[in-house]
This record gives sequence, structure tokens and C-alpha cells, in this order.
Amino acid sequence: MLRTIMGTGEGLIRGIQFGDAITDVKKKEKAELFEEEDTHIGYSFDTDNFETVDILYEKNAQDRVSGIELDIYMNTDASNDSLKNELVRQFTNQYGQPITNTEIPTWAIKPKGTVSIKVVKNKLDRGLEVRYRQNSKSI
Repeated sequence: MLRTIMGTGEGLIRGIQFGDAITDVKKKEKAELFEEEDTHIGYSFDTDNFETVDILYEKNAQDRVSGIELDIYMNTDASNDSLKNELVRQFTNQYGQPITNTEIPTWAIKPKGTVSIKVVKNKLDRGLEVRYRQNSKSI
């Protein structure tokens, strides 16, 4: 499942990285486009187990990727915990130890930003929010 969500390992995720042109994202992304706004484009797909993955590619004024948000909706607590553990392992292998290992573990993506994982669990939904954030450019 991790490979289905993350892609081949190129870029940050699914062959996409910070600064990529949105037109390139549209060529590379194979999931279904469900939303196109001034601030982002959104794609969605379902896994073999009918779990849903939404991906938002945030765009800056130059129409380039400035952030990536994954909302992953899981069927069970066990599958949610398992996927979180796989993501933690992958990010630790890729980026080193988390810079914060609190409730929302966060890793530094040198030199450009961070990635974090938040577990979502309420009466209606369970899943993970994975956020790629690009560092603000200092002036």
C-alpha cells in the first residue's frame, strides 16, 4: 500500500517535488483529478481495500508545487497503525531521525522543508494526514 500511495521513490512523492511546474504534475499524476483551484490541484484514488487517498498539490504564484498534502482514509485502526509505522520507517530512512517525535512526528527535508504525519481518529474517520511543507524563503 505504501508504494501505491508514495510511488516509485522519485521526487518527494509520486515523482513530484517542490518547485515542479503544475503542468508537469498534471502529466505525471495518474490519479483522478477532482479539484482545481487557484491555490491547489487535488487528486484522489481508492486502494484495493476501498481506502481513499486524496492528494493536494499546493501551488505558488509561479504555478509551481509549494506543498503537498495527503489525506489517507483507512478502514481499520490496525491498517492505520501499520501504514503510519511504514511511513515513519520510510521517512526516517530517507531523512534521518525526526526533528520532533511528538504526537505529530516531523522530519527535515534538507534543504527545502519538512514532512509530518498526523493520526486522525474520530467517530467518523480514521486515517493519516501527511504534510510536505516547503521552508519560507528568507528575505
